[in-house]
Amino acid sequence: MIKSLIPYICFIFISTPNLTAQIIGQVMDASSHEPLRGANVELALSGIGDITDEDGFFRIKIEDQNISDTLVISFLGYQKYSIPLNKYKNRSVILLHPISLEYGDSVVVKAEFINLPRKEIPHAEEQLTFREIENYGTGEIADLFKSFSSIRVEGNDLDGRTVQIRGSNSSEVNVYVDGVLINNLGLENAADLTILPTESIEKLEVLKGGNLTLLGEGAFGGVVNITTKKQFNRSVGFRAKFGSFDSKYFLGEINLPISSKLYLNYFGQYNSFFPKIEYFPGELFSDRTENKNIETTKQNHHLNLNYFLTNGSLNTKFLGYFFDYQKPAWKNSRENYMFSMSYKGSLGNINDIEMNGSYFASKDNLVRNTVGSAEFNSDFKSNRLNLNILKKFRLNQNVELHFRTEYFHDELEDFQSVKDVNFQQNLYEASLWENRANVGGIISFSDQLQNLSDISWKTYLGIRGDFVANGDKDFLPTIGAQMEINKGYWSLSPYVNYGKNVKYPTLYDNAYVQGIARITTADTSFKRIDPEYNNTAEIGLDFIFNRSTFFYRNLSAHLALFSSTVYNKLLERPFDFQVIYYQTGRNVTKGLETSVKFNQVFRWFALKLDYTGLDISDPLFYPFKPDQNFSTQLDLNLAMGLYFTTRYFYQGKSTAWFLNQQSEIQTQAIDGFSDIDMSIGYRFNIENIELNLQTSGYNLMDNSGYRYYYLNKRYLQAALSIKYR
Repeated sequence: MIKSLIPYICFIFISTPNLTAQIIGQVMDASSHEPLRGANVELALSGIGDITDEDGFFRIKIEDQNISDTLVISFLGYQKYSIPLNKYKNRSVILLHPISLEYGDSVVVKAEFINLPRKEIPHAEEQLTFREIENYGTGEIADLFKSFSSIRVEGNDLDGRTVQIRGSNSSEVNVYVDGVLINNLGLENAADLTILPTESIEKLEVLKGGNLTLLGEGAFGGVVNITTKKQFNRSVGFRAKFGSFDSKYFLGEINLPISSKLYLNYFGQYNSFFPKIEYFPGELFSDRTENKNIETTKQNHHLNLNYFLTNGSLNTKFLGYFFDYQKPAWKNSRENYMFSMSYKGSLGNINDIEMNGSYFASKDNLVRNTVGSAEFNSDFKSNRLNLNILKKFRLNQNVELHFRTEYFHDELEDFQSVKDVNFQQNLYEASLWENRANVGGIISFSDQLQNLSDISWKTYLGIRGDFVANGDKDFLPTIGAQMEINKGYWSLSPYVNYGKNVKYPTLYDNAYVQGIARITTADTSFKRIDPEYNNTAEIGLDFIFNRSTFFYRNLSAHLALFSSTVYNKLLERPFDFQVIYYQTGRNVTKGLETSVKFNQVFRWFALKLDYTGLDISDPLFYPFKPDQNFSTQLDLNLAMGLYFTTRYFYQGKSTAWFLNQQSEIQTQAIDGFSDIDMSIGYRFNIENIELNLQTSGYNLMDNSGYRYYYLNKRYLQAALSIKYR
C-alpha cells in the first residue's frame, strides 16, 4: 500500500513544496559589528523564540498566525530592539546599541533555556502555538492532535485520553509538561492528557521516532512536549463555554507581576458534563447503552511562580487535576498532583545548566455496589519522584555536547476488596517500588562546506545508559545527520537517523504476569519480565520557500520514511489489561508521512494537507491502528479580528483481535471513517479589554468508527472569553 502511494506523494511534494516558514537574522554590536552570542530573540505575542549562536544568528519557525506579531531582541547592556513582524525583512542584520547603566540600576536576566527538542537527534517534529490552539476553541485535547500527521488519540472521560505516534501504543509515548514526565505508573504506563486543559497550553510539540536520546527512554513512538502559559504582563481573563450534552466550562486566569523579579501565573478550570452513554468495553462493536444519570465533573488548577536572578531563573509549579464520575451504584474519583522546581542559568563558574526536581502523585478510587448491600472498593495510588540535570558544553565553535542525567523513584499501592455489613474480603493487595536512572549525552559537530557558505551540515552521536536497581542495564546508541542548504528564498534540510531504545515493563506488568495476589516488595528482590527493545530508522526532508507570490506568501513541506522494529513485545488483550499472555516475537512498523502547508493564500488563508500510511506486520501487538490517515485544514485570519478554521480528516481501516467463547483468537476489522471540524470566531478590543466570541463544531458528520470512544461523537459549542490587560 505504502509503496504504491510513494510516486503520488513525491509528486505532491515536488510540485507544491512544508509545514512552517522561518525567519532568520543576525544580531551584532552597532559599534564594533561583532556578533552577539546569547541575545534573546522572541515573538512578543506567540512567546516563541531563540537564542543567538556564536555568530549572532537566530532562526525562528513561524506560522501564518504570527504575522501580526512583533519581533523583540534584547541583550544585557544594549537597547531593546523591536519591529512588527510583517515589516521585518528576512535575513537582516540587526545592530544593537550599547547603553550605560547607572549605579544602582536593576537588571533582570532571563536565563537561556536549553531547548531539548532542538538538541535531540534530527527527527520529524510538529508544533502548535497558543494562538492556533485558541482558534480551534476546543476543550478536548484530542481535537488538537488532528492537526498533526501520524498522531492518534484514544480513550474517554472514564479511562482517560492517551496519545499514539506512528502506530505505537500509548505506553510507548513519553509526555512531558514543562519538563516533567506525567506518564502514570499503572499497567499501561500511559499519560492521561485530560489532566491539562487546552486553554492553559502555550505550545504543543510532537517529536516523532523511537530513538530520541535525551527525552525518549522507552518511547518507541516518540515524545509529546507541552509548555504551559507564562505571562509577565498584568492581566486577568475569564472564559465560559457551553456545548452539547449539557456541558459547561468555566475558566479563569490571573497573571501578576509581584515585583520586577517575581511573576505569578494561575489558571483554573471547572467542567461539568453529562455523556448520557456508558463506557462498556464489551460494546465496542455494538450500539452503546444509554444512561441519562451519568455525571462527570473536572477541575484543573495550575499555579506558576517565576523568580529571575542575575544569573538565572527559578521556577516553582503546582498542578492539580480532580475528576469525578458518578452514576447509580457507581462512583469513581481521581486526583492528580504535580509539584516541581527548576533552576536554569549559571551556578558559580558553571554556565548553561538546568536542574529539575518534581513529585507526581495519582490517586484513583472506585466504589460500586455488587449484590444487595455488598460493595466493591478499589484504591490505586502511585507516586513518582524525578530528579534530572542538564548541562550544555561548547567545546569549540563547531562542537556542542548536551549531557542529561535522570533519576526516578516510583511507588504504587493497589488494594481491592469486597465488603458488606458483616464481612470484608481482600481480593488483591500490592505495594511496590522501584529505583531507576539513566545517563545520556549527544555530541554534535557542525561546519560549512568549503567555498559554499550556503551549505552547512551537522552530525550527531548519542548514547544513553539505562539502569534499574534489580540489575538490568542497557547502553543504547543513536546517530543522525542533517544538512541545510539555503539558496536565496528557499532552504532544504534533509536528515537521517538510526537508534536503539529499551522499555522496561512496569511494576504492575510484573505483578500480574506472575499471578501475584498479595505482594510487598521491590527492586532487586522482585523477579522481573524481560525488557522490550526497539530499533528505529528514519530518513526525512524539510523544505521552506519564503518568496511571496500572488497565490501565497510562503510554503513549507515535510516528507519522512520510517521503520520501527520491536523485539520481545508483551502481548496484551485489548480492553482487558488485567491479563498479559506472554512475551514473543517481533513486530515491524513501516510508514510514510508527508505534509504541505501554504501560508497567506490570497493574503488571508492558510492551507495544510497531511497524509500518513502505516504497514504493521503483526496487529496482535498493535491493535486498532489505522492503516492510513489524511487531513486537510483551511484557516482564515482577517486583520479586523475575524478567524475561521475548518478541518476534514479521514481515519483508515484498522484491525484487532479478541477471544471468542471457546478461547480462540479471532480478528475484527473496523472500517475507515471521515469527519469535519469547524470553528469561527471574532476577536476584538475595547480599550484594555480583549473579547473573543466563538462557535465551534467537532465531528460534525458523526461518523466515528470507534463506537467505544466517546471523543469521536458530534459536539457543538459556544464560548465567550474576556481578558483585561
